[in-house]
Amino acid sequence: MRTVLYFQVPGKVSTRQKLEGVYAYGHERGWNVQVIEAAVSERKAAELVEFWTPSGVIVECGSGQNHFDPAIFGRETPVVFLDRNPKTLKRPASCVTHDSIATAKVAARELLSLKFATYAYVPWPEPRFWSEEREDGFAAALRLNGFGYVRFNGKAKSSNIRALQKELGTWLAGLPNPVGIFAANDFMSAQVAAAASRIGLKIPEDIALVGVDNDELLCENTKPTLSSVMPDF
Repeated sequence: MRTVLYFQVPGKVSTRQKLEGVYAYGHERGWNVQVIEAAVSERKAAELVEFWTPSGVIVECGSGQNHFDPAIFGRETPVVFLDRNPKTLKRPASCVTHDSIATAKVAARELLSLKFATYAYVPWPEPRFWSEEREDGFAAALRLNGFGYVRFNGKAKSSNIRALQKELGTWLAGLPNPVGIFAANDFMSAQVAAAASRIGLKIPEDIALVGVDNDELLCENTKPTLSSVMPDF
């Protein structure tokens, strides 16, 4: 039986969906998918490859994790990176990412259908290529339909929720209502919803809000429940 190593990013919403897809594909081909669940160093990753001598390696990336140099896997082992910014690679390598532009178009169509006069984008607080791509796709879709957008440019980090919501509240208070907002992901969408509630703005009457990932636990337990685009992980 051929063994395929799967280096996983713990704690990400999309992790289970990606792994389910790999398992389904692997079962049809008789693979033994060996999952490495904990974050490991490049040295440990190379040792695991030496131990298992796999037919191939899949490396899930995200939040800056598992950004291995492809060279550590050797020249003979095929390696595919999932959801990694190709610009972070020191040498050519195979990468598979979901289509952030298409995701943004789905969100734009939903918000544009409401026929508001104002639209906005809330990025991930730290630089992430997928957040930037979603913004580019959203901007292009709005531009095509004759609209511009307002961007949230807060300074608070994702780890400081109190400061982040305070900045969002100040920003939201200065926007015309109603406004259609596309958030980089469901976490940021939830922060927008919380900030809006704090300053007395209503969803969806004052703010129409769309996130990304369809994190059911988060979306279904936010009041009101959140609308979200489900990427095909």
